[in-house]
Amino acid sequence: MSQLTSKADAIRLIYPIPQNRYGDIITHLRSNFFLEEPLNKAVELSSPNVDLEATILDTLHENLSIMALKSDTEQVVGAVLNGIIVPGDILKAQEKLEKSNDEKFKKIFSFLYKTNEKIDLFTRYNVDKIFEGRILSVDASLRGYGIGKRLLVQSEEIVRRENCKIWKMDVTGIYSQRIAESNGFETVLELQYETEVIENGQPLFNIPPPHKSFKIVVKYLN
Repeated sequence: MSQLTSKADAIRLIYPIPQNRYGDIITHLRSNFFLEEPLNKAVELSSPNVDLEATILDTLHENLSIMALKSDTEQVVGAVLNGIIVPGDILKAQEKLEKSNDEKFKKIFSFLYKTNEKIDLFTRYNVDKIFEGRILSVDASLRGYGIGKRLLVQSEEIVRRENCKIWKMDVTGIYSQRIAESNGFETVLELQYETEVIENGQPLFNIPPPHKSFKIVVKYLN
């Protein structure tokens, strides 16, 4: 058995995520997503982060997310956090964001909300709900073994169960973009960080290489 196969076989996916593991999801994200996601890294978002963790818990309570565990230790080594959005949700999120005192958190999510508002996928695809992949994270020690892909494959089963025709993700880095594209997502919007995500003539985010652009990607399910 190859190392790749043995590593993959040692991971199992759990859905739905039980509430008593929410804290473990947060711990995993603090050590991985919080520190490494390009926008978080660009603004040096604090970890732990009260506002981001509250947003994550709201998503977990939708019961559409999946976690990856090491079979021998039950340690959380990956997760995909999913939710469903309907028209008006972005406006509500923007109003809630204004109450935050964390300017770095506000900078990231204001950009995300405004960009999504402009593209208006509800009108583009004539749908009244959209399945949204919000965070995809794998432990640094286990990347390259197909765990992210497995999380998306199982997510598609949930998308279909929820009768959603549109599945979208905001992908901020090259690695998540590659995983999404390998799972059949198509880019509906791409903004280059250096030339198109600009404020007062300067890049809004100083994104380190190899990440070059922000993408909104969509998978249409028949």
